[in-house]
Amino acid sequence: MTTTPSHHADRAAPLAVLDNVRVSFGGRRALDGASWTLRAGECWAVFGRNGAGKSTLLRVVRGTTRPDQIDGGQVTWYPPSNEGAPVSPGETSPGEASPGETSPGETSPLTGRALCASVSSAQQERYVRQGWLLTGEELLLTGYFDTPLLYEDPGAERIAAARDLARRLGAAHLLDVKVPAMSQGQLRLMLVARALVRQPAVLLLDEVCEGLDATARAAVLGAVDQAAALGVTVLFATHRTDQLPACLSRALLVQGGRIMAEGPLDEVMANLPADSGVCGGDGLDIPDMTVPAASGVNGVSGVQADPASPLPPVLARIERADVYVERVHVLHAIDWTIRRGENWCIIGPNGSGKSTLLRLLHGEENVAVGGDIVWFADEASCGVARREPPQQASLRDLPLLHRRVALVSDQLQATYGYDLTAEELVLTGFSGTIGLYDEPDDDQRAEAAHWLRMLGAAGLAGQRIRTLSTGQLRRVLLARALAGAPDLLLLDEPCSGLDPASRAGFLALLGQLARAGVQMVLVTHHEGDLIPEISHVLRLADGRVTRCGPRGDDGMVRDESE
Repeated sequence: MTTTPSHHADRAAPLAVLDNVRVSFGGRRALDGASWTLRAGECWAVFGRNGAGKSTLLRVVRGTTRPDQIDGGQVTWYPPSNEGAPVSPGETSPGEASPGETSPGETSPLTGRALCASVSSAQQERYVRQGWLLTGEELLLTGYFDTPLLYEDPGAERIAAARDLARRLGAAHLLDVKVPAMSQGQLRLMLVARALVRQPAVLLLDEVCEGLDATARAAVLGAVDQAAALGVTVLFATHRTDQLPACLSRALLVQGGRIMAEGPLDEVMANLPADSGVCGGDGLDIPDMTVPAASGVNGVSGVQADPASPLPPVLARIERADVYVERVHVLHAIDWTIRRGENWCIIGPNGSGKSTLLRLLHGEENVAVGGDIVWFADEASCGVARREPPQQASLRDLPLLHRRVALVSDQLQATYGYDLTAEELVLTGFSGTIGLYDEPDDDQRAEAAHWLRMLGAAGLAGQRIRTLSTGQLRRVLLARALAGAPDLLLLDEPCSGLDPASRAGFLALLGQLARAGVQMVLVTHHEGDLIPEISHVLRLADGRVTRCGPRGDDGMVRDESE
């Protein structure tokens, strides 16, 4: 990306034409009669609510999703007519014309894949789910071949170019890090670099800034603008209008699988309807609520706190905790106590250890010898095994812990291996298991239906979770977490992938849950996601706690030692 690619010279030429395209998944129409032309050098924003069809549209343009076989319409790609067109190394596009000639159209999806590079939540989920032990550099180099793994030597020139790109994106420190040891934000940044490394004709970005801190977002948006300045055509699907690259000049609005508006960016944004998923009110029906509780503490029968304790009971206590992930020392000497009545937010840059700390609280990471973690320490009979003594850090009943400490995260969404219906997924929250092994009773089904309705997902109950959009599945996973009436709710970037209306409703719901007594620990990069009910803030940097204490009147953490 240091010289202008010659294959972008004809900026008015069509690259992809969609003609009355229809795409269906499991009987549900994801695109319904979409007709649209993408021209070389154009930079588009793609707006729409969760499930509107934005991601499907981008996959159709890339050729990884095909139109329905019957009455599905057609996609035609037009490879750039200049030499250097972005085809697979060592190959020539079958429809490529000589310089100066009009390129004939191609309907093979391989042409779309040669033209386009993409970054999406589904792509990231695949790398997380597979756990491939690639280094950051190896991941970056796979972009030259459009393969998930590196199967051949890319050569010294390509390696040097890839390293230079990583430096310009502020990702050079990730080149030697294994993918499973990367945070969600770090992996997203590397996938953007992977897409840019071969200078594609078209760059498809689906919610690419979700999970990135401000520094990483600025680097990614700057890289997109730089690519656009070199003639790369950009499609940028997003819910956040405050995180648009400067290069965007045109916009699409997708609703119900249909392209409802297209034109100059300013005009489309000025005329967006309230239900567009970009502006407007609350997308969820959230009545006032109380959380039903049985005898004991927060609905846990037979659990009593020590009445002699001068402080509120402990939900979790971490002492001198060091945590290693794939032999990488991620957390260093963590000391942290969560007591009843406290709602925490964990803040820090990408790679600081926030997600690892949540997984530790969920019992999914181990404390190294010399440290300890204890749950519900002040309860006379908690029913949850604690790590005792520190040298024997094992859990006796992980499903029981997961019923009391529930997690919603990008990683859980990526690695959930069962293709259940949305209702079945919610029902697993009662057992704290991955997969449904016991027949639910009528009360559990009613409770599952209640939480799906509360989260605006009642219509998804019968759908398979792998047919849901990222935002839709996020709501269903939250319903799963809430169905078991947990003592502690762990939320890792919970608003990632949600459109503004759903985000506003989701945050309002979290506020009501907090006021009703559900305690939570929230990880976020966005100050606007920090609900008023958050009472305490923990800040991490390089895996170490730098500040920890009550939230000040200005919304920031207050150092108790000051």
